[in-house]
Amino acid sequence: ALEEVDGTLHSTLAVEDNTVRTVRFLQENGVKPEFMCHNWEGIVNVNEWLIKPGILEKPYLMSMGPGMHNTGPTDPDPWGFLYVLGMMKMMPEGSLLGMSAGGRNWLPLSAFAILMGVDSVRVGMEDHVYMYPHKNELTRHNADETRKIATIARELGREIATPAQTRRIYGLE
Repeated sequence: ALEEVDGTLHSTLAVEDNTVRTVRFLQENGVKPEFMCHNWEGIVNVNEWLIKPGILEKPYLMSMGPGMHNTGPTDPDPWGFLYVLGMMKMMPEGSLLGMSAGGRNWLPLSAFAILMGVDSVRVGMEDHVYMYPHKNELTRHNADETRKIATIARELGREIATPAQTRRIYGLE
């Protein structure tokens, strides 16, 4: 189904009423919802359904998930990077921003997101089986990806938060 919002048609597959009820239930029970936005539409939906009406509590936990099936592009050409940059610019003020890129180009896009200031990067073999976009080297363990992205973050001058710092940053104390 399609719905017009501010002159633009949007899919209503992520049913608004169910999303609002679920977020209210989670927040009433001390659970902080995170939103994985696979494309621009997810960002628009969270903003229209939850933030503008004042339902979602800050900080907003927003993650970008390009590269999953039928989502935003992650190709090694400029479009994958421009798409991620566009998603970042659309994120609501007050968001803690995460990146969870799928597909072969996950590593360059994740490094780009770190350079652009994301707060967290999620990695895992379930979203990308190759370690590098230019080699057929399979990822052997999730820990290998975690070490690699943490090293890149440190080399770019970013600190890795401890579990206690993470709970405080995300408002989970």
